[in-house]
Amino acid sequence: MPTPASANLRRRDLAAIHAAAAQLGMDTADKSPESTYRTMLRVQGGSSSAAELDDAGRQRVLAYLRKLAGKGPQGGTFTQAQWIEQLWAQLGAKGLLRDPSAAGLAAFLRASQGVDLVRSLDSRQASKVIEALKAWKARGKAAD
Repeated sequence: MPTPASANLRRRDLAAIHAAAAQLGMDTADKSPESTYRTMLRVQGGSSSAAELDDAGRQRVLAYLRKLAGKGPQGGTFTQAQWIEQLWAQLGAKGLLRDPSAAGLAAFLRASQGVDLVRSLDSRQASKVIEALKAWKARGKAAD
């Protein structure tokens, strides 16, 4: 049985996760497993529900969200490259990709933009890739 102190810490962590995710534009109320929020929880914490995360999972998720918000020691913001990688992961989780690996993403980028690495895209190219992946995701939802 958790102690009152550990229960309070858990509640505080969960509140911080929800607040940080919302601040980054993630819809924490969206229960679909392919949502950005649920995908992030699964990848970073090992569960698609914040309530099911253990302490280590909550800490990994919080560290990741702080990094995205630019509040951690690593800094940084949610870049176009990260958004592309996130969309690719969502498409893979929905089974919409033949090859959901990094090699598959590299092949997609090579065919569409002539580069192998997400980090090699300029802003204009990255925007085109993001829009293409969002349209692909929308077509996948329409087929459901």
